[in-house]
Amino acid sequence: MSFDRKISNYSDGLSPAYVPSAYYTSDDLKQPVEKIIKDLRWKPTVEFLHSLSEDIKNHVEMRIQLLFIQCLLVRETGFNLSPHGTVAQMGKAAVIKRDIPDAEKDDYDSESCHRAAHSSTAPSLKYSRADGKEIHVLAGSCFDNSQNSTVLVPKVVNDVDSMLDGTNSSLKKLRGKVIEILNQTSSKKDPQLPDQSLFLFTKALTAQIKSSLAENKDGMREFVLLNYLEVSIDYQKKLESQTTRITLVQKMCFKVRGKQIIDNRFYAKIKNDMTMHLKPELVVSLRRSDRIAKIDLKTELEALGKTATRYEKLCLKDQPLRVAGKKCLAGTVSRIDFEKIVQETIGDEFKKAPQKIDLLTAHILKKLSPGH
Repeated sequence: MSFDRKISNYSDGLSPAYVPSAYYTSDDLKQPVEKIIKDLRWKPTVEFLHSLSEDIKNHVEMRIQLLFIQCLLVRETGFNLSPHGTVAQMGKAAVIKRDIPDAEKDDYDSESCHRAAHSSTAPSLKYSRADGKEIHVLAGSCFDNSQNSTVLVPKVVNDVDSMLDGTNSSLKKLRGKVIEILNQTSSKKDPQLPDQSLFLFTKALTAQIKSSLAENKDGMREFVLLNYLEVSIDYQKKLESQTTRITLVQKMCFKVRGKQIIDNRFYAKIKNDMTMHLKPELVVSLRRSDRIAKIDLKTELEALGKTATRYEKLCLKDQPLRVAGKKCLAGTVSRIDFEKIVQETIGDEFKKAPQKIDLLTAHILKKLSPGH
């Protein structure tokens, strides 16, 4: 059984979810997980669950970040959003049911004791067009794949997620609140800014966790909920303060350039870039350890060779291109139109490698940005 995650049909796929390091032995991280837990039938102990504490926190943090990405993309679209049934997901934790010898029944079960827990509260979204046709939002895109990514966790973690989220048919819990928040964000009349939406989500998440804690006294579930609560309150407090809110949003958008106003113009630039490209790097989460660290923009241009560096200098000497670049930074010229100008300036070079043009464009814009 391979542990490379694949996009699979929801009902048929058997490739596993992302596997946290705690599932591997400390003395041999390359040892296949099935040799350790017998195809996921191993019953996780309390001690093992506690060893996953940081992974559990990262799991709920990914949910917060993926909700923010959804808000960025649906902002002011006017879509009336609702949950779409899961069509494909990144990974599974299913096994073929089989009998277990009596001598192993204390440690193993006949079916999987682990689950591929979704990293998003509302993984798939849809809206109806004017003609009544339902549209699955960005089906098959890297955005859709990220929203449908999963993490291998003990069944109790997935049970807690289900308890918090509710179902598509009964939107009385967190998933229903997410749909409400997304529709407030997508409104064209009075759209909610994504950071405001994120704050409302963390408040709703905190409230749902506390309600579940009051109702559930199971020790393992309580441990998961308390880990979730720590992260949720952390985000909620940061979003309550305008200063820490700006810093957090900048880091989540990979836009750390000193003081910036987080307003309609800021989000318009982010959305423009995301909808034009929908690149995987735009949906990579920041782990907890990275959230508070200074994020430096990496310089990858040299990796493309001397030609790329030479073309960057050529472009920066071109006055019409510089004017267009500054307009792109101001949001009056789209990123894709500016990339075309860059391509026209350098001729046929990189024409068959659009990712290189994109990277070259990113560095040119960085050089043209204020304060650089």
